[in-house]
Amino acid sequence: MKTTTIILILFCSIINAQNIENKLEIDIRGRECKGGVGLCTIETSTNKNQDIEKFYLLKISETELQLTIKTEALTIDEQKFLFGKEIKTISEIEKFFFNQDYDFELNSETINLLNLNSKKPTIKSGLYPIKLIDNKAVIILKLFSKI
Repeated sequence: MKTTTIILILFCSIINAQNIENKLEIDIRGRECKGGVGLCTIETSTNKNQDIEKFYLLKISETELQLTIKTEALTIDEQKFLFGKEIKTISEIEKFFFNQDYDFELNSETINLLNLNSKKPTIKSGLYPIKLIDNKAVIILKLFSKI
């Protein structure tokens, strides 16, 4: 009985640890942050106020990351930039994509914060579906190891 309880507590702790928002500042303004959509920088945040962060990454596995965007924190201009329109005007049947137009290699701080074990993890370029769930836009990004 004790073993089962300990395993259950450890399992719950691991799940909870994976769901805590990280302290990364993410910029999605495209190549070299000059325009378009796509990751252009990921840096460790020194900002203590996590409530205002709009973007965060979660490790799903060694080959997938979840980029979550808090849509209620976006300005109208940012909503139009990402979706082409305001969130409140989006219907349930509309589909949106996040365009990562080039392979994006993660820096060492991001690798450590996300607890990735792969060598030179890189987000693969491509179109990724955006799922709108509650007040969040969720994007599953694919990783590969650049050797």
